[in-house]
Amino acid sequence: MAGMEGQFSDHIMGMWIGFILSTHLMAYFVAGMADSLRKRNALLAAMNEQIFRDERLVALGSLAAGAAHELGTPLGTIDVLTHELARQAKKLNDAEMVDKMTLIQGQIKRCKDVLSSITKTAGDDKYNTGQVQTVDQYVDNVLAQWQISHLDVMLEKHLIGPSPANKMVPELGLTHALINLLDNAAQASPEYVSITINWDDKDLFVTIEDKGKGMGKRELQQLGNPIASSKDMGLGIGIYLTKATIERMGGHINWENRVGGGISVMVRAPLGI
Repeated sequence: MAGMEGQFSDHIMGMWIGFILSTHLMAYFVAGMADSLRKRNALLAAMNEQIFRDERLVALGSLAAGAAHELGTPLGTIDVLTHELARQAKKLNDAEMVDKMTLIQGQIKRCKDVLSSITKTAGDDKYNTGQVQTVDQYVDNVLAQWQISHLDVMLEKHLIGPSPANKMVPELGLTHALINLLDNAAQASPEYVSITINWDDKDLFVTIEDKGKGMGKRELQQLGNPIASSKDMGLGIGIYLTKATIERMGGHINWENRVGGGISVMVRAPLGI
C-alpha cells in the first residue's frame, strides 16, 4: 500500500507540473497573440492616417492647380494696368511713383512665376527630382531664393557639418518646406532668424530658430495637424504640408520652445544619395 501511495503522490505531482506548464504555455501564446494584434492595429491606424494624409495632399494639390489657373487672368490684368501706370508716371517725371510701380511689377512677376511653377508641377510625377549638389551649395541656393523677399530680416547662418560637404539630391518639396519654416520664423521675429545646418553620410539636419513669443506645449503638439496654426489668422496649411512633405521623404520634424524665447524647429531629411 505504501508503494501505491507513493506512486499516486508522484502522479498528482506530475499532473500539477503538467497543469502549471500548460498554463504558462497558454499564457505565453495568448500574450504573443495579443501583442501581434496590438501591432496590427497600430499598423492599420498608421496606414489609415497615411491614406487620409495622402488624400488631403492630393486635394490640396488639385486646389492649388485650380487656383493657379483662376488667378492667371486677374493677375495679367493687374500687370497690364501697372505697366500703364508706370508709363504715365514716367511722363509726369514722378520718380517715386516709378519706383513703386517697378516694385509692384517685380512682385507680379514673382507671382506669375509661382503660379507657373504650381501649374507645371501639379501633374508631374517627377517634380521632386533635382540635380546632385553639395549640401552647402543647396543651402546657399535655398537662402538666396528666400532672402529675395526678406531683405530686411536679420539671418544668421551656421554650417557645422564635416568638410568637404557631402553631396545630395534635393527635392523641390524640401526646398518649399524649408522656405515655409523660414517664413514663419521671420514673421515671428524679423530681427533675428538663425539657421544651423549639419549633415552626415545619410541625413541632412537643419535647425531654424527665432526669438518670437513662442507657443504653449499643447499648441506645439498640434503643429502639423490638418488644421493648426501659430498665426492668429492662419489655417495651418503651410505647416501641415511641410510636415507631410518631410515625413513622406522619410525624414522627421519637431518643434520646441527655445530657452531664451522663441521656437526652435529641427528637421532631419535624407540626402537622397
